[in-house]
Amino acid sequence: MAKYLVLYSSSHRTGQELRWRLAADADLEIVRRRLDQAVPGEFVKVPVVLEDELQTLQLRVQPHQFGAWLVIDLPDLKDSPPPLGAARARMPDFSQLFRQVRDVADSVRESKPPPGKSPRFP
Repeated sequence: MAKYLVLYSSSHRTGQELRWRLAADADLEIVRRRLDQAVPGEFVKVPVVLEDELQTLQLRVQPHQFGAWLVIDLPDLKDSPPPLGAARARMPDFSQLFRQVRDVADSVRESKPPPGKSPRFP
């Protein structure tokens, strides 16, 4: 069984939740209670592990910044990707985005006349 903290935000598309695997020794009831009792602006420390699962990290969450959150205990499914790996697969390809921005900037620069020359109108 694996325990997860799932965060849903109105700024994410449907099905694009943030999913964190809780540390094996995390008590689900304590995590739920801390998230429930948090006041707006308060950070709650949640023990999580990354995909390599070498050490426990403290994720600081502001529950009121999310539209919904869920703490669940799910069975490990065979051949299922690790949560962080699945999240990385949904990340946009920033290198492609930067190439597109550079190409647009280059085309704008090429269409401008050199300094000191005014455009000719017919």
